[in-house]
Amino acid sequence: AIKLYGMRGPPMENPRSDFRLCCCFSFALSEQKKILVARQIDEREDRTWHDILHETTNPQCWVFLLGQLVIVALFTVGARYTYPRTMTYPEISVQALFTSYCADFLAYVCTALMEHQFKCLHRFHQWEHDTFFEGTLLGNLKVGFDLRFRVLAILIILFFVMSAPALSAGKLDEFESIIFVTAVIREFVEFATRMLGWLAEQRPTVYYYSPTWYLNYLKFFKMHFTQSPFEYYEDDGLGRKGMSKAVVAGGHCPFWDVCMGTCPFEIKYSLPFIWLDYFFNSPETFETPLDPRTIKWNWKQKLWYSFWIIWVLAVAFFSLAIYYAPWGSQYIK
Repeated sequence: AIKLYGMRGPPMENPRSDFRLCCCFSFALSEQKKILVARQIDEREDRTWHDILHETTNPQCWVFLLGQLVIVALFTVGARYTYPRTMTYPEISVQALFTSYCADFLAYVCTALMEHQFKCLHRFHQWEHDTFFEGTLLGNLKVGFDLRFRVLAILIILFFVMSAPALSAGKLDEFESIIFVTAVIREFVEFATRMLGWLAEQRPTVYYYSPTWYLNYLKFFKMHFTQSPFEYYEDDGLGRKGMSKAVVAGGHCPFWDVCMGTCPFEIKYSLPFIWLDYFFNSPETFETPLDPRTIKWNWKQKLWYSFWIIWVLAVAFFSLAIYYAPWGSQYIK
């Protein structure tokens, strides 16, 4: 477990202790007791609450937390002025998905792959690794600010692409979109998830009471930092010579890594929706790392991923068609 997930990472799971929801949701107390008894007790010592709370007194922590709040406040202001009033429910749903996909794939996955592939970006990304992985509260807040800023940049681009017809027609005050509302919700979930992961590093008891899906998520996410992140494939007959060995460019949604060949686990049928893969796959899946180059798809999987890739492209198309197609509710003649 230490080799795969780090010194403070989650422990291996006993199959008998696999439960997908929090133990407090167990309907029978006897079942809850059986689950917790089957779980391996983590021997690592919990850090005291006094020490953890002392970290929050660092003024720099408040500076970077304030920076993230300012970015989220900008999202909130955008949501206030662009909140949908005439968009249909299907349009809102499609655009919310599209915003989430852009934040996941462009702001997180693509930038991470670029930072690992191009040596000129290694120094900065190595700093991100050293600052975030098993780091301090300040380190987590610094990297969190970096990620919020990337999402902000993506949203600014989306805003201008979507509002171009309204802007050219002088009707920007009538522009409607759900992208900012989605960003507020998504970034809050992202922040809370990573902070809970940091707390688990400080107090391994958190792992003992965590649901299996969350442990699966942590196991997947932490592989990004431990598996030869700044090395390149050699000419060993398996292909990808000169490509980065980095895996797990995303976190909440393994789908992107599965499709791009950077997933070190054999998730046979991944879904482009947050966290679902961690619910539908067993702990053993995330405890058996493989060389991504050796993972092959059968015809059923090829059909499966072809469908979902078309789905993602269709979501992008219909999200923009709201403004550019004559049948879109926000189309301006």
